[in-house]
Amino acid sequence: MMRFELGLRNRTQSRPKECGPDRGFVHCGSLIPLFSVHGLASREERALGVRRDHAMALFGFRFVKGRFTGVSAIRAGGQTALIGGLAAAAAFGIARLIFIRVIGETNTTGTNA
Repeated sequence: MMRFELGLRNRTQSRPKECGPDRGFVHCGSLIPLFSVHGLASREERALGVRRDHAMALFGFRFVKGRFTGVSAIRAGGQTALIGGLAAAAAFGIARLIFIRVIGETNTTGTNA
């Protein structure tokens, strides 16, 4: 699907040189949501901050892509943020179930309360 949206072409000899900076930008961009939570005090504040920032990053990146591909940018950003949030919730739920089955307790705070 991306091939048709973005007009991707067949590989050429110069393709790796063109893609390298793009991939570097994407990987650096994925760290941006983590920078804003360093000053937050509690674990809950940091968790909420990371969730908020990742949702904003998903929306923003897909919004920009939607502008370039000619689809509704708001709709594309909203769909991506929603699907990303659902995927993250599903992954968290599965990990939580595995943790409870293996460890056998629900206390994840690291304290012996």
